[in-house]
Amino acid sequence: MSPPHGQRGFSLLEVLVAFVLLAMALALILQIFSTGVAASGRTAAHGRAVTLATSLLARLDAEPVLREEQRSGSNDGMRWRMAIQPAPEPLAGSGQTGGDGAKLYRIRLQIRWQRDGGGGEVTLQTLRLGGRS
Repeated sequence: MSPPHGQRGFSLLEVLVAFVLLAMALALILQIFSTGVAASGRTAAHGRAVTLATSLLARLDAEPVLREEQRSGSNDGMRWRMAIQPAPEPLAGSGQTGGDGAKLYRIRLQIRWQRDGGGGEVTLQTLRLGGRS
């Protein structure tokens, strides 16, 4: 049955197609937002790891003498491992000491975390003078 002359509307098929297109668009938008939220969480965890690394290295600066050793611990759900070793000969020069007898050390700090099915890792390396030998 056709509508009376002068009245027009949408057929049921047109309405269903419009709803399907709307549902697909909403699903796409929700996917984009959830990806953004997940990325934000990863970025925040990475930032916390770098802050922890900075803090650990600052504590190391307060020590008057460094020595070759391994350290490890955890903080705020993040596990860290620090290796302090004498620097290789080409970096340290002959004898691996400065003019005042200070030794050059390579510090390698690795921080790992696991949260909500995802995780990450940050590894930092630096060189420090370890005080008089």
